[in-house]
This record gives sequence, C-alpha cells and structure tokens, in this order.
Amino acid sequence: MTTGFVFKDIIMNNICNPIIIDQNYCTFTNCPKKDPFLVKIKDIKFRNITGISALPKAIKLVYSKVVPCEGVELNDISLKCNGDDEQTKNMTSTCVHVYGSSNGNVKLDSCI
Repeated sequence: MTTGFVFKDIIMNNICNPIIIDQNYCTFTNCPKKDPFLVKIKDIKFRNITGISALPKAIKLVYSKVVPCEGVELNDISLKCNGDDEQTKNMTSTCVHVYGSSNGNVKLDSCI
C-alpha cells in the first residue's frame, strides 16, 4: 500500500500532465486490454498547485475498481492551459474510482 503523499507548493511550467496517477498507464498508442495495476493508494494530497498545463487535460486520476483510491484531496489548484483563454476555459479533469474531496480554490472542474 502507498499512503500519505503530499504534493504542495508546486509551480508547473508548460507541463503535459500536471496532476496524474494512472493505474492503466501504457506508453504505446494501441495498448492491449489488461488488468490495471492493483496497488492500493490512499491519502494523497495535492495542495497549492499553480501554473501552466501544456494540454487541456490537467488532472487525471485513474484507479481500478478492485482497488480504488480513497482520501484524495485537491486543494487550491490553479492551472491554466498554454494557449488561449478558450482552452483554459475548457480544461478537463478525469477521475475514475477516486474518492476524496475538492477544497479551497480549484480553478478547473474538479472530478472529485
């Protein structure tokens, strides 16, 4: 089990995946369908994360149904997209089998 990580006071500068934990990660374009990694991740906190995302997808937290992630906290997240204001307005986040809270100033649609 992995537990108790805190990521805080981080400034992103043109980062492709500012906040990402993906248990279905694959480096290939066409990935074989397989079971996700089954590592229990718990009590992960993201606090005071600011800056520029290179892509409109700023948050991706994907876990398995068998081993969901609990206790995730998004607090004071302010990310803009490297592009025009329209891209920043349409920034997205994806959460699958993630349970926790979104607090404070989260400037993009939170998926928690």
